[in-house]
Amino acid sequence: MRKYSKYLNILAITLIFIFTCSTISISKVSAQDAKEGMDAKTEPTKALDTANAADNKKDEKATDNKKDGKKDEKKWYDKTEISAETFLHYGFKAMVNGEKGNSNDFNVDRVYLNFKSKPVDKLSIRVTSDVETSGDDYRELYLKYAYASYTVANNINATFGLQATHWVGYVDGFWGYRFFMKSLTDNTGVQSSADVGFSISTGTKKSERIADILDLWVGIINGAGYKKFEASTKSLKNPAVRVGVTPIDNDQMVMGIAVGYMYDFNKGEDTDFDGNDTDNNIEHIVTGLLRFEMKKLFYFHVEGMYGQLDKDTDTDTGNNDKTTKYMGISVVGIFNAVPDLLDVVGRFDMYNPDLDADPKKTYMTAVGGINYKVDKKMLWVMPNVKCSWESVDKQDKKNTNLSINLDVQAKF
Repeated sequence: MRKYSKYLNILAITLIFIFTCSTISISKVSAQDAKEGMDAKTEPTKALDTANAADNKKDEKATDNKKDGKKDEKKWYDKTEISAETFLHYGFKAMVNGEKGNSNDFNVDRVYLNFKSKPVDKLSIRVTSDVETSGDDYRELYLKYAYASYTVANNINATFGLQATHWVGYVDGFWGYRFFMKSLTDNTGVQSSADVGFSISTGTKKSERIADILDLWVGIINGAGYKKFEASTKSLKNPAVRVGVTPIDNDQMVMGIAVGYMYDFNKGEDTDFDGNDTDNNIEHIVTGLLRFEMKKLFYFHVEGMYGQLDKDTDTDTGNNDKTTKYMGISVVGIFNAVPDLLDVVGRFDMYNPDLDADPKKTYMTAVGGINYKVDKKMLWVMPNVKCSWESVDKQDKKNTNLSINLDVQAKF
């Protein structure tokens, strides 16, 4: 045993040395891993601390700006919306003035380019151009709207410039198919859809009405419309007013009634060599609208108008050479066959331009179509049929016109 003790001592010392070295290596590795783990945990913490510091700095800057009365507002061009709208048309004339027809045409009826901006609170600005295909087979460029509107009180706006008149746009907003057919007073040429002037008005949506019920428009306009300038000889302007009441407006149904009136002075605008008026025409136009809607089911309205035109009126005595009375009525029905996708549209118009004429002549128009909303807001496609005729003293129909059409409204 003593013989091998020397070797046993050497083996023991060797094992102790190996164990000690292994322990030191393991300790070093553990320490390194721990350090790396700490570093890994520290990086997100540093990033979070940096982000918090940036947020704190931003909050401090916002607080300082607030103290200084400054706000982080968008630039005016960030508050400006640009949009466009076009009315496209194809028509096949199956009958023209009672005779068989076979002509057809593609056309671009209207193109609108809109610029709307709200540079500051309560102030709105709008500029709209209008390209129209005229009866002379060429297209004309007009300025349709150019106005500034300021909210003077809750839901009450003061508007100055070339703006929508009191009645046409109001009815078009409910009718919704101007690209297919204009509203009654516009379609007959009795009133223009836009004119230059000043007005006080409210919106027509429930949240824009007074007490959620009353909408109104009161103003004065030139009377020449938006396609021509006001005559320099015309001294008086045309006052107009509209009052609408919507007593029922809930999730199921809407019912409303509105009346309008315009005093149209001096439509003749003719003068002699001395500049005196020789054709002072005075016109009174009364309009009315009754509408009813079952949401997601159908819409119905009746629009009526009555007018009296006094020609060559002496403004001192009130005497005139001739008085012409006229009236018109339009009945509209829209059935939502598939809500937000497919509408069945029907309309009947009757217009008598002179109630005292002998014989009496009445112009009538009946239209019907199906509107497919390819996109609820941007693209409507509407195949339709339109028939118009004259009736003299309620006798046989004359000058009948029949067309088969495809009308498209596209906008962005």
